[in-house]
Amino acid sequence: MVLSTNFTLRSSVSHHCTGAHVQNMAATIPDEVLQEEDTDRIPLRVVHHESDLSEAEKRFLVSVERGDYATVRQILEDYGPVSPIVVNLYMEKFENKALSTFKDTPPANWFRYVDDTWCRLKKRVADDFFEHINQIDDNIKFTQESSQDNMLPFLDTKTIIEKDGRLQFEVYRKPTHTDQYLAFDSHHPLEHKLAVIKTLFHRADNIITSDTAKTDEHRHLRGALSKCGYQRWTFNKALKPSDQSKKTPKCTPLTNRNKANITIPYVQGVSEKLRRIFQNFNIATNFKPQSTLRQRLVHPKDRPRKGSKADVIYRLKCEEPNCNNTYIGETSRSLNERYKEHCANRYSSAIFHHLKHNQGHSFNLESTDILDREPRWFEQMDINCTDPLSRTALLIAIENENLELVELLVSYNVRVGDALLHAIKREFVGAVELLLSCTDDRAQYRTTVLGDSPTKPPDSVNKGRRVFDVANF
Repeated sequence: MVLSTNFTLRSSVSHHCTGAHVQNMAATIPDEVLQEEDTDRIPLRVVHHESDLSEAEKRFLVSVERGDYATVRQILEDYGPVSPIVVNLYMEKFENKALSTFKDTPPANWFRYVDDTWCRLKKRVADDFFEHINQIDDNIKFTQESSQDNMLPFLDTKTIIEKDGRLQFEVYRKPTHTDQYLAFDSHHPLEHKLAVIKTLFHRADNIITSDTAKTDEHRHLRGALSKCGYQRWTFNKALKPSDQSKKTPKCTPLTNRNKANITIPYVQGVSEKLRRIFQNFNIATNFKPQSTLRQRLVHPKDRPRKGSKADVIYRLKCEEPNCNNTYIGETSRSLNERYKEHCANRYSSAIFHHLKHNQGHSFNLESTDILDREPRWFEQMDINCTDPLSRTALLIAIENENLELVELLVSYNVRVGDALLHAIKREFVGAVELLLSCTDDRAQYRTTVLGDSPTKPPDSVNKGRRVFDVANF
């Protein structure tokens, strides 16, 4: 709730301000509610708020509008975040019914955010009204929270009811609040720390209606943030008027449609330099924490087994102590399934050929390293283009520019797809010509040039960052 401070709110002496909390709001919504037609509101939601909705939310609202309730239930099972939409739709129906069917004087004000409600109604009907709304639906029950000492909390605001009926608003903190904010010596970008100051002071300026209470809140914030390590210059910088903080950009900005925006992990001293470099190319740079306490400590689910992971960049290592051969690949399927293909594929698998020609060598799925997870296929292909997939004899021959050995290996029908990329990367023209001339079937190169077993047509490799035109091989 954001209120301007340039007017005075006044409540009648006969009115009573009270809070209400919904019990078990996450309870199951009855099926018959989903089957009711609601076409008068849902199209407006899609049109006016389309930019704020995810694809799942858009599909959900359109499915409700069309009456496709099988799709509605499927979306609810697949996408948890759309469930608040269902609850909000249901609560709006519930509120309209509850307020319109109350026989006595309905509340003068009714403000709800999720499951917290602030209402102002006549004192004589307060108990009757809450008894009425608790009889509307067995799935929704409200608990009444009366004001104490003429004060009533709602979200992060505290409503103070003066003797003459005036309503004053202040910032509300729970009794367990510790005034612990982002520590200034933590490994976060300066802009995040300044944003803490801006946010807290902005809340105080826009919620508090009394000048005295606003001054007290500013003093409290400065003391609490000072204990978190914030110095005086940080307050001066964060609270500087906006017209003074704006700097003239060094280069002419592009239109929003053409301007790029990237988010990179924050590493102190490095990320700032990268931002300055990107700024020269009209690329806006945002920072995100590289490691958080939530990532380190909060693990609500058991870790999945390594073999069940999909969309991964993986590295297989030969377990022979004196063998340094490794294989780097990618797969959109489960790693366990891909490993079985390596062992069973007699002709195109570098793993199979390595085990065949090196007695006693072995690979183990449990010792496989997962280098990264990348669900976007063309980014996986870009990783394959950047580095050779395996240190086979053909790749070593190309790296040593031994054309005679390359010709010998090709005569034994050694796989040439990865070697061709490596030869192009090293600009070994003789090897490129030899590999291209070993067969006239260019379709074979289109299926092998990107690695051991591409999961999608390799023509789309030009969507990646490197400029290899696979269709010409």
